[in-house]
Amino acid sequence: MLKQVLILFFLFFFCLAGIPHSVCAGATEDTPAVAMPESLEADDQTLVLSGSGVRRVLYMEPYAAGLYLQAPATDGSAIMAADEPMILRLHILAPMSRRMMVRSLYNGMVDAAESLEYDFSQLVQRFDRLADSFANDIEQGDTIEFRYIPGRGTRIVRNGRSQGMIDGLDFKAVFFGVWLNEKKPADKNLRAALLRVDPGEAAMGESFEILTEADPDDPDSAHPVEMEEPGAPDSDTALSKRSESQRAPGAIDRDAPFEKQIVDFEQKSIYFGFDNASLTADAKEVLDEKAAWLRDHPDVDIVMVVFADHLGSAEYNRRLSERRAASAGDYLEKNRVDPSRFDTRIYGSEGLSERGVAAEERAKNRRIDFRVLSYAPPSENGN
Repeated sequence: MLKQVLILFFLFFFCLAGIPHSVCAGATEDTPAVAMPESLEADDQTLVLSGSGVRRVLYMEPYAAGLYLQAPATDGSAIMAADEPMILRLHILAPMSRRMMVRSLYNGMVDAAESLEYDFSQLVQRFDRLADSFANDIEQGDTIEFRYIPGRGTRIVRNGRSQGMIDGLDFKAVFFGVWLNEKKPADKNLRAALLRVDPGEAAMGESFEILTEADPDDPDSAHPVEMEEPGAPDSDTALSKRSESQRAPGAIDRDAPFEKQIVDFEQKSIYFGFDNASLTADAKEVLDEKAAWLRDHPDVDIVMVVFADHLGSAEYNRRLSERRAASAGDYLEKNRVDPSRFDTRIYGSEGLSERGVAAEERAKNRRIDFRVLSYAPPSENGN
């Protein structure tokens, strides 16, 4: 896992630094890189790769993207408005459900339309046709191309096979705006990579910590499991001593704007005892509240991001994190949350941004964070 994180990070960094696009779209341990073609054909015209990069959500990289134009360009607004052939190509790096793909595109188009001050209601019926083009779940290794052809529309091509055509320059402008609009793009770093511009201060706030392999001479690396120093306070005591600012915040304010409710939802993590996957009373209270909110909002999909403290072997911590994820997932399911609505990302001790030395610091790392991946707008779910 750590090797994959490092490879993907450095490839993304090199992309922004100007290394050729064909080697900068992403990588796994098994495949050295996603090679974006230097050119693609659209309506008998050759389009060249103008920019490429990797989409990042939390610690995940769901796809690599490439933008193909008649000539390289850096003006996102001009690209969106241009009645010229162009292609946005996605190479899927991680599988996702059809539901999640459609929801993500919907939310992205709503944000893009708002940014462009366009009435999204004029696009809803055509978006439904776009959604219908995704008949199945998205698999790792799939390629999806959105090909705009002037006078005809945007053709969706999946793995070389046409899935339909959506008419309208206005639809194309908002759709490409999901990635290219300046105010609310899906990912500001990806936008910068596609346009070959400096993301500057507007870069996404997601941190992506580079962690080195454990030092064989480091005594911490020799521990087979999470270990506390002799005489250190046990984790339950450490957890009980966390300040109010470190504890999960109060209840989700159901009367607040929907976006604020999402912020409240994501701020509430659950914590585990040392070398333990059982849910504490506090954790169950947090999960009860999350489950109730999710039942009230059936169109929300989430991901559980699971960590362990850094003491002990990476493999053991990963297995322990998997057990913790199973405990939380089973509890949500028993509370009538369909398991298809939540995904899990296991990082164990490998994704920690702060490793911590003191018992209290390590206790904070034995946790599960919750993030909203996709949702229908409030007008759809009645909130």
